[in-house]
Amino acid sequence: MGCPGRCPKVGNERAAQDGNEDYHVCVTANRVLAMQDLKGIDLHLLACLDALVSEGSVTRAAERMQLSQPAMSQTLNRLRDLFRDPLLVRTGRGMVATPRALELRGVVRDTLRTFTQALSDGTEFDAGTTHARLTLAVTDYTVSILMPHLLPLLRREAPDLQLVLVTPDHNRVREWLENGDIDLMVGYLRELSEGLRAVELYRDQMCCLASAQHPSIHGTMDLDAFIASGHVCRGNASTSQFAVEEAIDQALERIGRQRRVMLRTQSAFGMAQAVAHSDLLGCMANIGAPVYASILGLQVLRLPFEVPPLPVSMVWHERTHRQPAAKWFRDAIRRCNAWTQVTSAGQQA
Repeated sequence: MGCPGRCPKVGNERAAQDGNEDYHVCVTANRVLAMQDLKGIDLHLLACLDALVSEGSVTRAAERMQLSQPAMSQTLNRLRDLFRDPLLVRTGRGMVATPRALELRGVVRDTLRTFTQALSDGTEFDAGTTHARLTLAVTDYTVSILMPHLLPLLRREAPDLQLVLVTPDHNRVREWLENGDIDLMVGYLRELSEGLRAVELYRDQMCCLASAQHPSIHGTMDLDAFIASGHVCRGNASTSQFAVEEAIDQALERIGRQRRVMLRTQSAFGMAQAVAHSDLLGCMANIGAPVYASILGLQVLRLPFEVPPLPVSMVWHERTHRQPAAKWFRDAIRRCNAWTQVTSAGQQA
């Protein structure tokens, strides 16, 4: 008996159990077709799909997968045929993933993650031969502290490991870690959500930066001078303020004072540049301040009020807790001693 042209939904399973032969034939046929479709799919193809959807660009996806651009274009066409969906469509903002592509990406990532975990369980990780690709969310301030110490270690011990740095969005860190958009974040986390793990790396005091040619501040500064000055701050005042700025504002609020913010920027270097070329002040965590001061000719000043130190942590998701490459990378960050090597310089500020 053949399919009558309409397939009962899965919810009608009872009909099949009651002897609906049409349903049985239809489901069996669909399963055979599904198995035939799997013949055209391999793990590399799935990894290419993840790269295409994540990057939103054939060129960048090709670079990520170490393929030529024409080869990745052919792969995209093959994926479109397999999934009967355009997957990426061109818009005025570039290539954008279709809803079907976004749905597939979640399934594909789970599949790749499970398969990678199965392969890696019980095996030794060889940093010297790995071609793993890891994504670290970190601010430019932390990059200035971490990279001079971490990068030589990576080049020495894991020369083929690929590291991608992205700017963290603290409102989406958990989502990024959970979805696999990033493997690790180093920075300040307001709260540790379910499914996340963290280890504190160090605690950072706050300080103030002023131009070496500041017209009225030379070496020391009192509270009145701090309040009277204009300030450069990082982040958006309402939705994405940096932890340092929040800590400063909360400390001032406790003593009934407030800063005059004249300029907002998204980077520590942008803030330091603005301070170097004006009479504005900027606040920064203490450990990295001498790095910017030496480059731009800045004064590093003690704050004239108390601000609790900020804990800076390494944060990851449970899904990568036992993943060998991610475990090795977390240990490499601890071993590079970036924080202890610059702490003595920062504490002199």
